[in-house]
Amino acid sequence: MSRSVNPTRWEILTTLKKQGELTVEELSAHLGTSAMTVRYHLSALRAAGLVRARSRRGGIGRPVAAYQITEAADEMFPRRYDALAVDILTELEETEGAARIEAIFARGEAKLYERYASRLEGKSFEEKVAEVARILDENGYLTAWRREGDVFVLTEHNCAVAQVAQRYAHPCHYEEKLLERFLGTEVRRVQHKVAGHHCCAYVIPVPEEQT
Repeated sequence: MSRSVNPTRWEILTTLKKQGELTVEELSAHLGTSAMTVRYHLSALRAAGLVRARSRRGGIGRPVAAYQITEAADEMFPRRYDALAVDILTELEETEGAARIEAIFARGEAKLYERYASRLEGKSFEEKVAEVARILDENGYLTAWRREGDVFVLTEHNCAVAQVAQRYAHPCHYEEKLLERFLGTEVRRVQHKVAGHHCCAYVIPVPEEQT
């Protein structure tokens, strides 16, 4: 069960995931609870962007609302993207060699730079650090930043590629290179989740002209 959803609402999402689309009455029958309770929880789930409704015609009378989960709710169910990525990379390494893996991650870093570099244009150094943190956060890294005297400290409390990083050093290496390209300065990793720390943390010196 997702930790962010209470048990009844998660049961509604799970039922809709399995069945595809259900009305309040159908959900009530599946869950063994009252239609009023189902409506209450559906209202909260709709407000959270986790379910949507569409009109369903059938039989005599007015159309009824039928509920489906949204893409956001679908992403709350378990995925094996990391495990699949590791399997694919391992197969490529065995068939095409380590250089092929290196090239894949190098190209990935280049694409990320191309995608986001324009967001840093015209910004002060501190604004760039804030924007880089925002970019990382958008990509699932639960990122925060702060200034401590003559350095900035950027922390990542989630690793979006954790299983891959456990198997290959390349994601961490190219992430550090990407930060250096974004900011135009040396970046030093001082904490590393792969090494057992609770987060990844980077120290970024403040340019002399801004100290």
